[in-house]
Amino acid sequence: MTEPNALLLSDESLPTISLAGVRWPIPKLALQQIEIVVPLILASRGVANLSTITTELLHNLGTILYWGLRRGHKDLTREEFDQMPIEFGDLLTGMTVVGQQSGVLKSPANGVAQVTAPGEAQGTSQTGAP
Repeated sequence: MTEPNALLLSDESLPTISLAGVRWPIPKLALQQIEIVVPLILASRGVANLSTITTELLHNLGTILYWGLRRGHKDLTREEFDQMPIEFGDLLTGMTVVGQQSGVLKSPANGVAQVTAPGEAQGTSQTGAP
């Protein structure tokens, strides 16, 4: 079974998610992961409305989380990931963290993740000021 990357786990600047009581670090994503996760994150907006949850949406949330984990855990297979005990809330948290690490989501002061506007660097305003 794949274990969390110890080197990444020791980097306290990286966000982590908890799956089955195990902390998994999520590094910044590369283009390989961004190409997959960003369209799925954008398509998954509004997931807070429980009446819109479908099997496809759950699969997409899993795909987002898998590719976020895959960046730092190269040996993790999709089959192994799909067998992990993951709660629905962990999928939502994972989507947010992966979105932040891809740059498509930002965390404003109120703690609610928002989509980053085109051309807007994460954590900065349109003028470039912090």
